[in-house]
Amino acid sequence: MTSSSVNPSIHCEGCPGARDPEGTHHPTLELTHECPYSCVHCYARRTRPPEPGLYGDPSDSPAVTVSQYGEPTTIGEPLLEVPAALRGLGFRRIDLQTRGYAIDLAEELADAFDLVMVSLDVTDPETHLKVHGKDIDRTLKFLRTASGGTAKVILRTVYLPGLNDDMPDLIEEEGIHVDEVFVQPLIPFPGVVEELKRYGLEEGWDVPGRILRFAERLSDVAPRVGLPACWLDSLEALKGYMEEELGFVDLNSVRYRPEPGDPVPRRDRTPLEELPGFEDIIERL
Repeated sequence: MTSSSVNPSIHCEGCPGARDPEGTHHPTLELTHECPYSCVHCYARRTRPPEPGLYGDPSDSPAVTVSQYGEPTTIGEPLLEVPAALRGLGFRRIDLQTRGYAIDLAEELADAFDLVMVSLDVTDPETHLKVHGKDIDRTLKFLRTASGGTAKVILRTVYLPGLNDDMPDLIEEEGIHVDEVFVQPLIPFPGVVEELKRYGLEEGWDVPGRILRFAERLSDVAPRVGLPACWLDSLEALKGYMEEELGFVDLNSVRYRPEPGDPVPRRDRTPLEELPGFEDIIERL
């Protein structure tokens, strides 16, 4: 598998940063900083969380993500009303990014949103508990339940050799049926790699050829495998001189690389209370 034979993720469609180095990630709606997980490699732990509100608007992109910080399903049933409110603002595709905390809402969320992206990075149950702070079964059950809804369901996984090499086996053994597996490179914030190595991360996490081979293996158990459009674009730029074992340690393909304390992405914010159609939702948060 080469960079020219894989697809950008469905989630990347309509993203201004997909092909434009100066572009930002498509708009996001931030609802809460609350998160019951303690993921070692979470960028939100190393940046200043943005205030709740809408970052960007429909003129930037027809798609919006809920959300990049916090675990949105912790707000409960009010989350079911968010897609309709966002469509009222002019967005045409509403993506949910979650680790699948609220199992009881999984199918309803998959009927309310257009795309449900569920993160699962570590396959061994005991190690998953150490790295993420929650049981893996919760995420697996959410994935299976959400697949019964109308939304496209994506399993989003960060390439972590030594921690998820057997992801294809897990998908097959657990009977997980998704529309796409979205493979993402690890963003090496200070201290992240060292901490993950304590739990079994091996060398090669930053090697494009190995990431592509991991994606190829996943294509045997998923109807579609996607990678970040900006990452693939950067590989194309390096194509002339990149060897398969070339390290890609800085991952500049990720269009924003926040320093600790910096809110990202840098976009204009509209507070929740100023968004038409969010009055009832705010009262229930």
